[in-house]
Amino acid sequence: MTESPGIDAYSLDTQTFNVFHMGLVRIDVREAKRILSAKKRKPRIYQCQLEPLAGMVRRRKMNKLPDGTIEVAPSAVSLDWELIATPKIDLEVPILLARLPEKLRGIWPIDGWHRIAKAVDAGLQSLPCYILSAKDTARVIEWAD
Repeated sequence: MTESPGIDAYSLDTQTFNVFHMGLVRIDVREAKRILSAKKRKPRIYQCQLEPLAGMVRRRKMNKLPDGTIEVAPSAVSLDWELIATPKIDLEVPILLARLPEKLRGIWPIDGWHRIAKAVDAGLQSLPCYILSAKDTARVIEWAD
């Protein structure tokens, strides 16, 4: 990820209910956006490299096997490809990444998977992104019982 100081901040939709599920974890994306919007300083926009995520969002072909059955290879993220093809999916709007707790490790997209898919499909190498701090991520993450 590289910082892009020349990109102006985009407004964050803090009104629409939005939750990201990852296994037994639930992240309140709307609250994460509210936290970023409430910061005294404008959130910094970075460029997220898409290559590590590309395999999770590529279109999959269903191969017909010799016995007539279909081999299904679903992507790791469930996506609506008809929606991705529309102008509603705006690649100028930054995706949102969260610094995950130690047991999950790393930084993970919690909002913007359709934008990631559209960008990968278009051959782009990166997208603008915001990064939620580990402290702020802890405020919006819930663990299943």
